[in-house]
Amino acid sequence: MQTPMETVLEIFREAELDFTLSDDNLRVYSRTAGDNGEWGFVVVICEERDMWFVMSSIPIRCPKGRRNRCAELLTRINNELSAGSFSMDMDLGEISFRVCYPLVEGQVDPDAFRVFLGFVRACTDRFTPAILSVMYGSVTPKQALAGALRHRNAKKPRKRAKPTGLQQRFLNN
Repeated sequence: MQTPMETVLEIFREAELDFTLSDDNLRVYSRTAGDNGEWGFVVVICEERDMWFVMSSIPIRCPKGRRNRCAELLTRINNELSAGSFSMDMDLGEISFRVCYPLVEGQVDPDAFRVFLGFVRACTDRFTPAILSVMYGSVTPKQALAGALRHRNAKKPRKRAKPTGLQQRFLNN
């Protein structure tokens, strides 16, 4: 039977991701890119807590004077997410996104790991423009989140509503 870390490394190799393994063999460091930037992420196996987590780091520190506004945005984003969360070190301004998952009978579930690895990448990529707009622009946290959600919803195909009786008569003519 594979160790949890062996499963993670196998998935990284299958996906042809470059990585660095920590000296204690409990953390894997890598980088990825999306439509809105490039960032690093780490996978940590916590066998003593029977869990693993993936954490991505946005490579820009929030300026001191914008940290409260950015923290508000991160809270608003977290309320929209079904899993994972953004956080910020209020002293350093470092922002990260993290998702945790339990080890199942001491093992990493490969399918869940692949899903959450993609989820971390997608969330970091999707919300980075909103975070930057609050850090450096004049956009409020509420406006930034609305823009990010509008952008997300714009990518989903919309279901067409059934035409009402009046609309149906118009279409038939």
